[in-house]
Amino acid sequence: MLHSKVYYMEHLDGTASAFVGSHNTTFFALTGLNGEAAILLEGPVASPEFDDVRRHIETARRQAACYSSELKEAYAWWTRQFIDGLGVEIGIPQDWTSGRTILIFAQAAKTDRPATGDGIYFELPAGIQQIESLKTEVHLFLFEILPPTPWDAIRRAMLADARLKCMVRGAENKQGNLEVSADWHIDPQPKPVLKQVPTRVHRPNTAKDMQQVRAEVLSEDVEAYEYAFDAARTGWEPIFANEPPLHPMEPDHGVAHDQKTPHSTRTDAGWLRVEALQPRSGPGKEEDAAALRLASPESGSFMLVSLRKRKHDPTRHREEGT
Repeated sequence: MLHSKVYYMEHLDGTASAFVGSHNTTFFALTGLNGEAAILLEGPVASPEFDDVRRHIETARRQAACYSSELKEAYAWWTRQFIDGLGVEIGIPQDWTSGRTILIFAQAAKTDRPATGDGIYFELPAGIQQIESLKTEVHLFLFEILPPTPWDAIRRAMLADARLKCMVRGAENKQGNLEVSADWHIDPQPKPVLKQVPTRVHRPNTAKDMQQVRAEVLSEDVEAYEYAFDAARTGWEPIFANEPPLHPMEPDHGVAHDQKTPHSTRTDAGWLRVEALQPRSGPGKEEDAAALRLASPESGSFMLVSLRKRKHDPTRHREEGT
């Protein structure tokens, strides 16, 4: 990756100057708040050293590609790949995958088993976001006798009488469908029960605080996962060095430094050096947190929305003693 910083200037008196070093032309770099290193080269414009500088700049210009807004998504992907690569290099755990998964634990007769391609209708609390067609998985676990609590059901998920992987095919957050096409529906009260729709036309009686969801069965198996219902930590807090604050160097050309320059949020207290970062306390917050609480195990519901999951690893559990 080309990362050189060269600032070349030719003057009216036939001389030239070049800054070569680590500086960007930013407020922090030019006022001494960053740790930078550079040299200032001065002399006749025809000096061989400046020939080298000019050739370097011309080569960089020739090899450069103009930014295109049409490639914004590609540039973002490229940056993400670089950042993910750094995460792997420094050993950041990658086992948890962020993304919403709908979990349904329902009672079902031994003969009631949806087949691949069947449609299933169910309802979730209104206000839950990101329930998107073709993106949100539904893991349906069927028991002849439903475990007593949601946490018990989660622990016994892989012992369910049937495990079905489904995908959301439609969601309606305004209770707008008077009839839906479905092979099965989940009757939520008092505990979820899977029931067949003989006519394949289900007429729901949706409460105003619920949303309608339709899913399609993709396979008659679900991999063993661990599910988490809190968001991943998304923020970090700086740990400041125990030393005096830094202040910009005063310019030496007689012009007073403007403490209120719009290019800086610095106050008279100066800047504190950050020597480390620590995870921000508490889990990340979701915009629809109130609705998600109604679809968490603590609510007592057997129809849940998980925010993260990772593949079950018995070896990890033995090492962690869980």
